[in-house]
Amino acid sequence: AIKGADNGTGIFTIESPATNTDRTLILPDNAGTVLTSDSDLVATKLTGIVPSGRMPAGSVLQVVTNTITGPYVYSGDWHNTAVDRSITPSSSSSKILVTVSLGRVAHYDGNTLAFRFIRNGGLVCVGDAIGSRSRITASMMRVTTDANHSQGLVGFSFLDSPGSTSAQSYILQANAEGNATWYLNRQRSYADASVPYSGIGVSTIVLMEIAG
Repeated sequence: AIKGADNGTGIFTIESPATNTDRTLILPDNAGTVLTSDSDLVATKLTGIVPSGRMPAGSVLQVVTNTITGPYVYSGDWHNTAVDRSITPSSSSSKILVTVSLGRVAHYDGNTLAFRFIRNGGLVCVGDAIGSRSRITASMMRVTTDANHSQGLVGFSFLDSPGSTSAQSYILQANAEGNATWYLNRQRSYADASVPYSGIGVSTIVLMEIAG
């Protein structure tokens, strides 16, 4: 092994190896314990949390989720849904990746069902303001008038830049054409039967803080 001699200042002088094959370098830690394997480093010496401020841009700093497993019935003008979640960024330069998946959506009466996002009471990720047109995030058409069936697995995502370290609350709002009734995680008839079309779906929202 390559030997080291303490010169009295805590600095070691590395000596040349005795032979061409004697090239193993062994350094003790402060307690004099010699680290001999990668597992020693990982298990006993490299513990702790890397500060979020030292993570490179694009790193995922935190993830929060909300899983909605129950059925919901909604109607009326723009209204909040159960698809919501809050996150508190660790830095004002962070971005928030918002991902939504709606397990089942049924809107039997209105032709169009529109969605938009509200962040802390204000619109976010919506289209341009042009005339009196609604500013929305996404929309879908009714594809059936069969009360037993519905659309499924509706998903969308966007990257937001709140520019704040305060809590950010994201809420999915919806409005069916004519303020009609629509259904989340279930079909309109709500038939109590063990068949695929009567199943209760799952909807989720995931918020990921991305280092800026």
